[in-house]
Amino acid sequence: MSDIDIDAELDAVDGEEEGEEYELLPELPITEEAQAWLSTLFGYLGLEGEVRVRESEDMLEASLEGPGAEVLLAEMSARGPEILQAIQLLAQSAVSSGNRRRYGVSLDPGGFRQNRVEQLREVSRFLGEKATAIGAPITVLGMSSFDRRAVHTGLREMRNVRTESEGFGPFRRLKIQPR
Repeated sequence: MSDIDIDAELDAVDGEEEGEEYELLPELPITEEAQAWLSTLFGYLGLEGEVRVRESEDMLEASLEGPGAEVLLAEMSARGPEILQAIQLLAQSAVSSGNRRRYGVSLDPGGFRQNRVEQLREVSRFLGEKATAIGAPITVLGMSSFDRRAVHTGLREMRNVRTESEGFGPFRRLKIQPR
C-alpha cells in the first residue's frame, strides 16, 4: 500500500500552485450579507422586489416589497406558511455560518407579518376583555408560535388578564385568564 500526500492531491484538484495565496473577501456587515443572500435567492426564484434588512438584538428583520412579495404571499396562501419558514431557516443558516453570532431571521413579505400582528392584537384585546367580563379563561387552539407570541405581547399591556401557553407541538394552545 502506498502513502498518499493529501495536500498534494487537494492542490492538484484545486489547481493551486505552490505558494499561491488566495485573497479573502472582506466580511460584510450582517445586514448587507443577509440582504445580498435573500436578493440572490429571490432572483433564482423569479421573485422581483426590493429586499431590506435591519438588525434588532439577535434578530434580522427582512422585508420584501414589490411584485415578488405578492407572488410569495399567494404561494403562502396556497401552500401554507412552511415556504416562509423554510426561507427564514435557510437565510438564518446562511448568515450565521462560520464563527459568527447566531441570528434569527424574520421575513415579512409585503407587510404581511406586521398586518397579522395588528390583527392578532385587536383580537387578543377583544378576547382579554371577554375573559374578564365572563370571569373565566378563554383557550385558543391552532396558533403558530408567531401568532401566540403576538397575542402574549398584545395582552401584556392589559393589567387585568394574563396569558400562558400550554401543551406541546401542534397541540399547543394559548390560555387567556382574568386576574
